Amino acid sequence: MMNTFTDRDLAHYREQKGISRIDLCKKIGLPYRTLQNWENGKRKAPPYTIKMLKVTIDQMASENG
Repeated sequence: MMNTFTDRDLAHYREQKGISRIDLCKKIGLPYRTLQNWENGKRKAPPYTIKMLKVTIDQMASENG
């Protein structure tokens, strides 16, 4: 079964976990505009990047308690 989590799902997932866009960008050194464009559907994130972002969001959420 394929993972259906996409770059368009990132914003909802990130917000659900209580992580701001700017904090996520700072954590991994990603330009803010790049993440914004992925989340808004203006550009498509590579699948490996989506997986990495999801893992990072989970880690940040667990660190925040």
